[in-house]
Amino acid sequence: MFKAPPDNLTPTLATPEAAGSAEWYANLLMKYGPDGILSYSDDQAMRSQMSGRANMRTQAITWMVPLAKHAESAVARYGALRPDAGRTQGQFPRLQQSRPRHPCRLQEEGGGVGIHQVGACPKETIAMVVKNHGYPSVCRLSIIKSPEFKQVLTLHGQDVAGLFLEVLQLGGKSGYMKYRTVPVYPQVGDKINKAMERIATKQQGAADAMKQAQGEAIQDLQKAGIKIDT
Repeated sequence: MFKAPPDNLTPTLATPEAAGSAEWYANLLMKYGPDGILSYSDDQAMRSQMSGRANMRTQAITWMVPLAKHAESAVARYGALRPDAGRTQGQFPRLQQSRPRHPCRLQEEGGGVGIHQVGACPKETIAMVVKNHGYPSVCRLSIIKSPEFKQVLTLHGQDVAGLFLEVLQLGGKSGYMKYRTVPVYPQVGDKINKAMERIATKQQGAADAMKQAQGEAIQDLQKAGIKIDT
């Protein structure tokens, strides 16, 4: 995403690796996804899988738990959560910083971890939310390791709480998700989203689309006063 966040925020979208990844993902969406997938909301995606019309979905854990617990889930007995198996480069679960209106939360494709602010997320409040509402994307390690949290996230005998912690620890080892912690990430992410739409709909090849995204992102960041390597 960037050369070396948070210090060097020069985008790295115009690379063979970025183009190859974008092309692979666009093919996955269009060849194996449902019709209209580019405009799907999170709720549409969840209900598509709950009804049995989708076999696999990557999303934050809060959107995954209903597969096993929601009264309308037709696949509750069959679903399971697993970490990505990884490739030769390793496993890289996605952690994403949430919006400022949620000061305690980081979300990732398997779960959530927190940014503590004094008084914002007291342990008692988080424990109550877990106990009363079964909310899984919590921000305290003590809660994640608690028997109550494990009980809430034991889904058809699967210890999802342990899986959740494992994924969070994987994400924290190398700091590869630092790009998600910088304020200018949304501008670059927006350019990537638009590039993906052009690639998926065959309006533009992957290399050209990502090169265009690179140029547009640089312009936005320079307007924001970010120093860019050229």
